[in-house]
Amino acid sequence: GRQRPWFLSFTFAVACCVIVSGCLAERTRLVVYPLYTLLVTALVHPLLVHWIWVDSSWLNTLSSCRVLDFAGGLAVHALGGLFGLVGAIAVGPRLGRFEGGAVKDLPGHDMAFVTLGTFMLWFGWFGFNSGSVYVYQPNAPASAVQLVAMNTTLAASSAGLASLAVACWWSGGWPRGADACLALLVCCSCLQAECWGALGLIEKVACRRVLGLHVSSMLCSSAGMAQYWWSSGV
Repeated sequence: GRQRPWFLSFTFAVACCVIVSGCLAERTRLVVYPLYTLLVTALVHPLLVHWIWVDSSWLNTLSSCRVLDFAGGLAVHALGGLFGLVGAIAVGPRLGRFEGGAVKDLPGHDMAFVTLGTFMLWFGWFGFNSGSVYVYQPNAPASAVQLVAMNTTLAASSAGLASLAVACWWSGGWPRGADACLALLVCCSCLQAECWGALGLIEKVACRRVLGLHVSSMLCSSAGMAQYWWSSGV
């Protein structure tokens, strides 16, 4: 009954707040996290979810064209990326991130754990996205779930490969694996778009643009906002 949609909404709200924490890491006090979590989950996120996923909302009654956001690309990740971008601008860059007007690379220390965490999140998204089918259509056939699972695989893998290829081209060598990991996770919710590889390119361009503006987002999560926004429109 009502417990399944409530728990699904709970996980969406938590995911939105986690994205913000990746943009503010190492530069804020602990009290900041519960404060913005209360703001997002109590006021902003429920309002946006109502606009997007309720048939009678003003956003879905403007015209015959409706907002398509099956897996939370706009209601969760674009919103989290926007809050993270504002927060990263407000707290300023990390010490040593920009020296003499140039961007100083601060690579991660253990790519094995980064890659392992990426695959764990990717695996969890199969249940997340496939389970969402039964929220919209309780009597959906197995073929619908299979289609969502296949799109989750293709979206993540093609975006990760495209992002890695662009990073290789820009760097002139083998870049960090985190470039592919981030784009892979960003596209797990972009199931409406059919050009997933292009989404990986958008993520890399947006991430580079954010750094060019001297905005230090530790995981470059705020750059994913542009990708989610574009994919939701598609």
